[in-house]
Amino acid sequence: MTEFVAPIGTNGWPVENCATVFAETDTFLETARTVALSRDGAVVVHRDGTIAEGMVRVDQLSPGERRRTDELPHAGWMGARHMSALETSIREEVIAAITLSEENGRVTVFTDGTFEDFPATSLLAD
Repeated sequence: MTEFVAPIGTNGWPVENCATVFAETDTFLETARTVALSRDGAVVVHRDGTIAEGMVRVDQLSPGERRRTDELPHAGWMGARHMSALETSIREEVIAAITLSEENGRVTVFTDGTFEDFPATSLLAD
């Protein structure tokens, strides 16, 4: 993977059920729900859409990278995990970081130090 992530215990994405983000939508969403409610850590998705089995912990930013975080946008609802995803998104190797809120179903996509927020109700609309 990369030098800034480390395995987090035995937590893993069940690749035997859903190996790619391009799987059937219902399969992907049910797998994501199961993982979100039963495991901890970050899920890594490769550029080709395949999902890495091992979940990871993301290391802190280097001092040079940390300087950029002073200018990052912050919303009042963001907690530590959201801020971590926002900071992770500034890494050159990262295409995007996505969070799913266990509390209210909010999905947030973080890209290059910015974010787009999708409340759960907006995801259900056709």
